[in-house]
Amino acid sequence: MAFWEPRSTALTIRRILKVNHAGEFGAIRIYNAQLALARHLYPDIVPALTEMRDDEIEHCRLFVEAMPARGARPCRVMAFWSLGGYVLGFVTALLGRNMIWVCTEAVEATVHRHLEDQIAFLRDRDRPLHDLIGSIQAQELAHLQHAVDHQPRQGLLRAATLPLIGLVTESLIWLSTWGSRASPLASPIAAAAQRGMSMSLIQPIDAGDLPRVAALAHRIWPEAFAGILPADRIPGMLAEIYALETLEADIAERGHQYWLATHDGRDVGFASAYRADGRVWIKKLYLLAETRGLGLGKALIATARTHFGAELPVALYVNDGNAAAIAFYRSQGFEVERHVPVQMGPYRFSDYVMLKPA
Repeated sequence: MAFWEPRSTALTIRRILKVNHAGEFGAIRIYNAQLALARHLYPDIVPALTEMRDDEIEHCRLFVEAMPARGARPCRVMAFWSLGGYVLGFVTALLGRNMIWVCTEAVEATVHRHLEDQIAFLRDRDRPLHDLIGSIQAQELAHLQHAVDHQPRQGLLRAATLPLIGLVTESLIWLSTWGSRASPLASPIAAAAQRGMSMSLIQPIDAGDLPRVAALAHRIWPEAFAGILPADRIPGMLAEIYALETLEADIAERGHQYWLATHDGRDVGFASAYRADGRVWIKKLYLLAETRGLGLGKALIATARTHFGAELPVALYVNDGNAAAIAFYRSQGFEVERHVPVQMGPYRFSDYVMLKPA
């Protein structure tokens, strides 16, 4: 259960705005401190940091605009966000450019978990705010992905600081709603312990990591397609579709990009996508059942869209008998465009083409 779970819908919505506004302000302070040093020490990353900082400024403005109609006000501890954000940004920048991206990764991963909870809560309660946070989340996920992609080293310092920065972020979130809650707060330390300081990541991969994709497919498919495909057909399909030479040709010849999703250091899912006919096409998207609900499916879609063109619509094929997948894609803004027969090697399917507009 999210630590902000409500007694009152209106109160929870005010608290969502309060903490999100404070978080954006804190992020601005982190980037300002990092930029102050980066201009002298790492000038090549200044444009990326500036763009991210400007995104946070816009997010902060949008949350301020949303407050009056919902009776919300800024939190009482903005000074903590100001000081904490600046110190965190300054210290991580002093530790090197890699630590700047580690800081971004840790903060954005923590924020992402909270935004997922908020979006789920707001879906049927405040649709305009739900949509606003959803659009902001897509940009925050792009920041997270950029941070992961630009870390050449992922050693002991990263392993030690990721949970520490996550805990600092959780603590500031906790302070932001202190004294205005409808129910007692769980402490950030208790919340972190409950989750085991879990961390989910999405990383682009190359041909050398494709065996990990194939291994996941062999674990996921039997459950994902139970009752949809004949059980005796699944092994042959896996051997055909996930043969390493087939996956390698996806990358080398067909322009596909693959991503792996990991949770607490374990491979839990993957996706692949490509760009064609003015669309981003999601070719594969699979997750272990135990990690569904963590927001990884949404994150994989957003990552693919950001990689190939955020301004483009996103399309995919889904088996017309896969009700769970169809429901998930509908929840992400996809609608059925057409019904088509599909030939995949020796196998024939009946699929929907689903489209998410630009």
